[in-house]
Amino acid sequence: MLREVEIGKEYVCQAIGFNHLVVGTIERVYTNTVMLKVDKYHKTEEKHLMACHFKVLVKYSEVLRESNALTKEQVVSL
Repeated sequence: MLREVEIGKEYVCQAIGFNHLVVGTIERVYTNTVMLKVDKYHKTEEKHLMACHFKVLVKYSEVLRESNALTKEQVVSL
């Protein structure tokens, strides 16, 4: 878990209701969660992401690290 997150930066996260890690850009910060615009994801999550327009909520404790330009292949292996 990171202590601070920044709007506009890309992070690796475990989104609420998803089985695999996602990578995305933080768009909003709330009291206990952040809104993430998902850029990279496991292919099995695509339908779920399309239903929520690629925007998900993530608990602060599940924002794992900055992405540092992970590829889609690296995300699939996480």
